[in-house]
Amino acid sequence: MSQVDINLEPEFDGISYLVGGPVKENLRFGPREFCLITGFIFDDNTKAKHGGFSFINRVLSENIVIPFSVDSLKTLLEEKEELFEDEDVVRLCLLLLLYSFFMGVETTKLVEQDHLLLVDNLQFWNEYNWGSYLWSRTYPNLLNVLAKKKLHPNKKLYYSLTGFV
Repeated sequence: MSQVDINLEPEFDGISYLVGGPVKENLRFGPREFCLITGFIFDDNTKAKHGGFSFINRVLSENIVIPFSVDSLKTLLEEKEELFEDEDVVRLCLLLLLYSFFMGVETTKLVEQDHLLLVDNLQFWNEYNWGSYLWSRTYPNLLNVLAKKKLHPNKKLYYSLTGFV
């Protein structure tokens, strides 16, 4: 059976796994590997430009109470899709993809206003630093998985991994 060690230094920008039998090999998973796998841009600057309030005013303010959950977003898209312009349906789908697929959050989570403002301008949305944003939410959860297992080696642990799924 392989031994797995994890580097828990707070300033470390990735996770190092020591795997193997007699000959151990160090495998690393960090921001570069995350971006290679996901194809997202990674940059230290995560400040978002936003397009404004036209999407919120045009689509959301008349159809849903803000703030709203991911589940409410899904319901809005399913029940009222035909009322919206194609670009607004794309915006709703992008928000749903962000929360349900890329971040893997519970459906009761509220959609952040920054994301509503960002999706208003599809160019800003496409140029946004999603690699850094998603890595910063995924990395702490990856660290916790093996740390919990080490604390309770004989206990069968169940863990919900949030962040990029």
